[in-house]
Amino acid sequence: MNYTITSNRLQGLGKPTRRGVKKCPRCATFNGTRGLVCKNKQCAISLKASQDLADWEAVQLITGTVRQVYSVRVKEGGRGFVQIPFSAEDIRTDSGLCFVESCQRSFDNSILKCHEEEQSATKGATICSHIDMALKSRALAQPLELHEAALERLEIPVEMKSLLRVYSEGSPLVQMVSREVVAVKCQVSPKQPLGYLHFTFVKGRSKAYDKYRCSCTFGFCEPLSTTWSKCIHYYASVAALASNQNCMEQFASFLTNEVTPRKQGQGGSIDQEDSFSAE
Repeated sequence: MNYTITSNRLQGLGKPTRRGVKKCPRCATFNGTRGLVCKNKQCAISLKASQDLADWEAVQLITGTVRQVYSVRVKEGGRGFVQIPFSAEDIRTDSGLCFVESCQRSFDNSILKCHEEEQSATKGATICSHIDMALKSRALAQPLELHEAALERLEIPVEMKSLLRVYSEGSPLVQMVSREVVAVKCQVSPKQPLGYLHFTFVKGRSKAYDKYRCSCTFGFCEPLSTTWSKCIHYYASVAALASNQNCMEQFASFLTNEVTPRKQGQGGSIDQEDSFSAE
């Protein structure tokens, strides 16, 4: 009797949905949309909007895989990457990989020592400050989705738009890791073994963002400069910012260079060697 009454009351509600819940990007546990921390105690990652990214020394990227990749702040300036094991039970001081160039425990410096059994037997496991920051971090990067409407409004090459549509599938193409730095998916290479690089926006004398630096190039570049061909990471970052209202306001002066029409032959060329493959 009670079942019949309840069934009648529920008629017309439609199929059940997952409105009000969201999946944790790290452990896939369902949490409420208003939750600040994942309810899975073994995960406990921060789920809040990354509006205070400047205060975090290490930020975990959303990779769409079991890999745990972190963007970490480097003491000398800039940022680097760290990879640690997925399972908390597997975390050991010698199992994390640091890819910060200036670190003595970086992947490049330690890879030649991986087969030295005597070293591991006679010396205790050590850990660098970058891996330590990643192990303690509960911050999550802010993914910047590429919206088709925003992509169409940008004055960038048509073939570049097509590439961005393909590469934005799967895990986020661009993720904000600090107020002025984003992590962009790139082609795996000896220089970028994790398939990510940092793209930095720089303020000039006018206190506006008028320069940028990409890890695939050397030095700082200006959006209007015709000296260097703009890389795909530049266009990915511009498209991501243009798809986010808050970012459009913060980087308005930088985006103006691509929103306004440009004369033919002024920038916008594609470096085929600098394209990357989607994961």
